[in-house]
Amino acid sequence: MDLTTYSRAWDHYQDELALLSMRTRRLMSNFAQAERQDDPFDSFKGIVISEQEILQILDASPADQELSPEIRRLWKQELASRSRISDKIRLSLEQGAELPLVELARLYQLDELETQCLMLAFAIELDRKYEKLYAYLQDDVTCKHPTVDLALRFFCRDAGERFEATSLFTEDGKLFRTFLVREMSSDYARSGLSRILKLDDRIVAYLKGYKQVDEKISAFATLQHPSEAQLQALPLAAQQDDLQAFLRFSRQQDRTRTVLVKVWGPTGSGKKHYVKQFGIAEQKSVLMARVSTMVQNEPMWPELIDRLIREATLQEAAICFDDADVLFHEEAKFRFMLDYLVQRMAECGAVHFLILKSNQAIGSSSRLYAADWEIPVPDVNARLDIWQQVLQRDDLRTDVELRPIASKFQFTVGRIIGSTEMAKQLLLQKGDSLLTAPLLNEACYHQTRHKLSELTVKIKPQYSWNELILAPAQKELLYDACNQYKFRELVYGEWGFGGKLSYGKGISMLFAGPPGTGKTMTAQVIANDLGLELYKIDLSQIVSKYIGETEKNLHQIFSQARLTSAILFFDEADSLFGKRSEINNAHDKYANIETAYLLQKMEEYDGVTILATNFAQNLDDAFNRRINYIVRFPFPDASHREQIWRRFFPANAPVQNDLDFAYLAETFEVAGGIIKNIVVAAAFLAARDGTPIGMKHLVTALTQEYAKLGKLIAREQVEPFIHFRG
Repeated sequence: MDLTTYSRAWDHYQDELALLSMRTRRLMSNFAQAERQDDPFDSFKGIVISEQEILQILDASPADQELSPEIRRLWKQELASRSRISDKIRLSLEQGAELPLVELARLYQLDELETQCLMLAFAIELDRKYEKLYAYLQDDVTCKHPTVDLALRFFCRDAGERFEATSLFTEDGKLFRTFLVREMSSDYARSGLSRILKLDDRIVAYLKGYKQVDEKISAFATLQHPSEAQLQALPLAAQQDDLQAFLRFSRQQDRTRTVLVKVWGPTGSGKKHYVKQFGIAEQKSVLMARVSTMVQNEPMWPELIDRLIREATLQEAAICFDDADVLFHEEAKFRFMLDYLVQRMAECGAVHFLILKSNQAIGSSSRLYAADWEIPVPDVNARLDIWQQVLQRDDLRTDVELRPIASKFQFTVGRIIGSTEMAKQLLLQKGDSLLTAPLLNEACYHQTRHKLSELTVKIKPQYSWNELILAPAQKELLYDACNQYKFRELVYGEWGFGGKLSYGKGISMLFAGPPGTGKTMTAQVIANDLGLELYKIDLSQIVSKYIGETEKNLHQIFSQARLTSAILFFDEADSLFGKRSEINNAHDKYANIETAYLLQKMEEYDGVTILATNFAQNLDDAFNRRINYIVRFPFPDASHREQIWRRFFPANAPVQNDLDFAYLAETFEVAGGIIKNIVVAAAFLAARDGTPIGMKHLVTALTQEYAKLGKLIAREQVEPFIHFRG
């Protein structure tokens, strides 16, 4: 027999509806076969129940009557028609036809009876005439949808088959859980056989060929197709290969077991891109669901999860639960949500994903395996590759040496992409086409958005090496410290020394000396030379009387500073990094814990940490052992003081010819910080007088500074300039 194939879904549905009409005629013949007596209320059938009808029901035998030859003939015709449709389906699929009903049966592994029940319910969505037919066949003009009883009579030959088939229509069965609308509470008084078979709107849309995501989850779920993924060459290949190898192994063990992959790492590290890359490798779409939006509708959580799972099955997609950290809060409602999600995931038998900022334990079971995949901040070589790829993709012309940028900014993939977007905006604002190093640095700093300003004070570096007055030995130490930072990629990377060190790759310095000897100024010089941000730690904001709060603050400082390799400058560090004491009470115990924690964070930090103290003897010995460079700032002698006096006068400052820096340096033993105050105060005195800065102004400012410090100036010290006073 020559069979034509189905070129479209409607052709298939026409044959299914024709078969449904054949089955309707068979049921009508069953009615005709039954013995009926004249009933005066026959014209009101379905509305009025008469005494005659009740007697007929009572007289009916509970056993199946023997089928008449006519009914047997009709059954045979139905089987032949069903076989013919099956053959046409097979040929059509071989030619690439899309038949939604057949596809639905494949996705959910539906048997013939389940598939035909869906067609029975779908018929009224194609032609309203079936509403009248179903009402007539069920002897109830108000029942326009098929019921469980009608389905059993349509597709089962005898009472035994009908009894066995009732298991398909339980509340948690496949049909009602996935395809059919569950009855409202007011309908629960009905018997199981009276339950109506009404298709869910999403299933109706699917059978009609609509591919859109279920509108009831579209507010928080989007479908990402493999072709929509961008930057496919980003350096996540190693993780992808590992995942693919793991999945192959998992499928060999048990293809029906669900794998829930927890992808975790910092914001912007490429976790979602990693999941999209999985979709590309598997040629599989990904259904991205924002958990933070879903949890706002707590009562609907089970239904939303069920709809997500159904949509993923219909689209043959993996589910990616984005921003899922909220599910691991301690509140009972979140525990319920997580438990329900894991339970339903275990029933899927597929690969799905949780996006997290930190690793969380959910456990495994015989039906679910939870795999961990960390996406850390890329190392410097990977960051360099990403920078090159992104700049090339965005067609940005630049003369910037990218390795220092990659080393300085420990950015994730997302932050690098954000930096280039900001760079394009800055270029547009400035009317330039060439991306320069200062502009790229500015764009990167826009991406940091760290919270260091909440616990620290940002200092803008103002000084350079030629303004720093120190002995050659101290300067040499500082040069060595800066060079260690500048050449760390060469030593730790190309030369391989990084493989010998698990931590301690950062640079720590201790500046020890009296107040005003240039410790803060030196920190600015180093920040200027290395091109790094400088943050001074506000101790009053760090140290807390509450146990564990100090450690929490320090953790936030170091983690935020890591984004830009910022220099952390702990001034008056002896008050925070003091010597550990014997444990006499609980306070001593936790103070020592804080000290140990600080040591740990300093060693873990890959950037520059500077401790400044006026009293080096007060620091814990453990700090001295772990500090890379200890630079002592002695009180300046007369020669250094004269240089400091001269260096504090800008080139544009108007000065009189009577300035005697040698005399000031020799006569007054003051540190650089005091000299700075005197020079600035003298400048304002000269501005008030409308004259250049002279010795009169310096002596007056010096006298005021001494008075502020509680010191007296001997008459003979200012004797040469006494006529200026008064």
